[in-house]
Amino acid sequence: MSLTIIAAGLAAAGFYRMLAPLAAPDMTTFSEPLSERARRALEREKMLVLRSIKELEFDRAMGKLSPKDFDEMSVRLRARALALMKQLDEGDAGYREVIERELRARLAAGKGDTQRFQPAEKPGTVQCPHCATTNDQDAAFCKRCGVKL
Repeated sequence: MSLTIIAAGLAAAGFYRMLAPLAAPDMTTFSEPLSERARRALEREKMLVLRSIKELEFDRAMGKLSPKDFDEMSVRLRARALALMKQLDEGDAGYREVIERELRARLAAGKGDTQRFQPAEKPGTVQCPHCATTNDQDAAFCKRCGVKL
């Protein structure tokens, strides 16, 4: 009897976990950037959904689908494609926030230390005294600001 109750509870939990994302509001916003694996999975799914839309339009043009069926399937596929594109775009925004946060922390830590962020000079190059741009050794003028070297 106890085994039956436990099995029923696990089945109910699995069923809930399967149906909850379908009933929940759109959960496409993330606080962290997408991992490379998740990005590849989303890109693949987007490609498949777009291919399905194309095949659906071809089937309609060939007369294999009624207009009602086409409209119903097209709306669902297009909504899924838009949600995937939105999710991929929002994943990119997370990287920007992380980079800006790290840059602010580095600038705050090295305040007044401007040498720390300047690129190292390569051998055979000259650095402009005005804008600190690295120029070729034989340059007469800076390629960025035009000051005579």
